[in-house]
Amino acid sequence: MSSRRRLPRPVRHLFKRIKNDCLYGGFSAVLALFRALPLQAGLRLGAAIGIVAYYVLWPDRRRALEHLAIAFGDEKPEAERRRIARACFSHLGMCFVEFVNLERMRDRLDTYVALEDRAVIDACLARGKGLIWVTGHLGNWEILASYMGCHERYKVNAVSRAAYDRRMQERLVRLRAANGVRSIERGDARATRELIGVFRRNEVLAMLIDQDTKVQGVFVDFFGRPAWTPVAAAALAYKMDAPVIVGFIERLPEVSREARADKNLPEVSREARADKNLPEVSREARAD
Repeated sequence: MSSRRRLPRPVRHLFKRIKNDCLYGGFSAVLALFRALPLQAGLRLGAAIGIVAYYVLWPDRRRALEHLAIAFGDEKPEAERRRIARACFSHLGMCFVEFVNLERMRDRLDTYVALEDRAVIDACLARGKGLIWVTGHLGNWEILASYMGCHERYKVNAVSRAAYDRRMQERLVRLRAANGVRSIERGDARATRELIGVFRRNEVLAMLIDQDTKVQGVFVDFFGRPAWTPVAAAALAYKMDAPVIVGFIERLPEVSREARADKNLPEVSREARADKNLPEVSREARAD
């Protein structure tokens, strides 16, 4: 038996509450700071904070470098992989700034992101069975959802994991809702009913499926290694007979964002795909 003694439960709860209060207070302060700054100044500050995080958060830095080594092997030297990792951290800092400013960017999202070809999306929704948009943590996935949600013709619902603190979760839900994105909390007792409602209302369901999480999944080969992959998107598509689009959003060197849908999966909109083998759904235009 371990000789380590645990603190009494009331004391542990007190420490947890203090920690949560500090985290939420810090989150609120950072939110207020980035909203007060002009967008471009905020983006520069966010990028700088991301670089600092690269050096401070050594477990995450190590994990990023390990994954880049798996992906590139000897194709890229270690110095190049470190540069890519730093750029990823910087990019995430900018993503956060964009996310907290989405509400005030709402009226200019059409100049920030340009949807070049709606044909595939519209053809999918024309079936009347909803649409599953599968993506990953690439670029700023929040902008991708918000851009779609700001258009009246698209009703967007996003499946998300609950934040560590309930107050923070509610804040995040309100931020998304302000840009037309309705959140469905994974694991919530109402989630199943809400998911079914998405397809009955012929709306868009956005799902991030690129992380190893405690959900039902299968192992698939990824860079020569087995990777635990959620199956919810495939199961829903099968059960609800809903079309699936795989898409992502990425940052262009000279602008803030680029978004693209790579392919739509099960027998979707053959007429819409007659002219293009892979539908290029959206690309971001220059920001002011």
